[in-house]
Amino acid sequence: MNSRDRWVYKYQGLGNDFLVAEVAVAPHLQFSEGAKRICDRHFGIGADGLILLTYDEIPTMHLYNSDGSRAAISGNGLRCLAFHIARSSTDGMVEFDVATDAGVRGVVRHATNGDVAQISSSMGAVEVESTLEYESKVANRSWSAHLVDVGNPHLVFLSEQPIEDLAAHRGEIEVEAMRLQSEYGGGVNVEWVVPKLGTSLDDSDVEMIVFERGAGFTMACGSGSTAVGAVLRGVNRSGSFTTASIKNPGGDLTVSYNSERGEFYLAGSASFVAKVLPSEDLWPI
Repeated sequence: MNSRDRWVYKYQGLGNDFLVAEVAVAPHLQFSEGAKRICDRHFGIGADGLILLTYDEIPTMHLYNSDGSRAAISGNGLRCLAFHIARSSTDGMVEFDVATDAGVRGVVRHATNGDVAQISSSMGAVEVESTLEYESKVANRSWSAHLVDVGNPHLVFLSEQPIEDLAAHRGEIEVEAMRLQSEYGGGVNVEWVVPKLGTSLDDSDVEMIVFERGAGFTMACGSGSTAVGAVLRGVNRSGSFTTASIKNPGGDLTVSYNSERGEFYLAGSASFVAKVLPSEDLWPI
């Protein structure tokens, strides 16, 4: 294989980082072992996930977690891929569709400043189910549990009261998250969500910690933020939900709801990091 055919492009959305590689026949090949190698932060390039891009009728996203498992969609990964497509196009594409395993998603590049772009994407319809089947004891408080389908599964734990330092409970969160991976068949992305200090849930201004199946703790999760936005809309007592600000460890994402379309939208930044030529030991992926 010519070295020019194995360039990999690294992007990040609020610290949630992805490797993007353009390939010809991703649906017909197995990339799981290669994804683990190339995403390894000590022996590979390092990333939360690998995105393979094919150009079929429309650009198509094939996503692998860092442990080699497949994922249907990632909100941050979708923005990173959209920025790569826009940067690679000759006409500076602004608005276009991307096919994912969760369905076709529209993306819009709003502004670009050097290697950073502001991008929004549709995240489709979201299904929320409150559940008593799962519980959390983090910080010795009560959490409501909500199973959410954003094309991938999320378990959102929601507290009505702020926590001054949510990150101080990472140890407890990791123990519970690992337990929940085995309790939920196939694993589940888990979010712990609290209002920001001085606010309530009705303000839709929250912070979260996320533990992703296939990747563990990440700096941000776009589909998880979308799941949280959908839960907040459901518990909003004023009935006036339109947007939510979701503080991830790596920064803020905005989730909005379009009542006419019945769809959620996600907005945030995506940054180009590097263009890398992997060694032959890491390729073919």
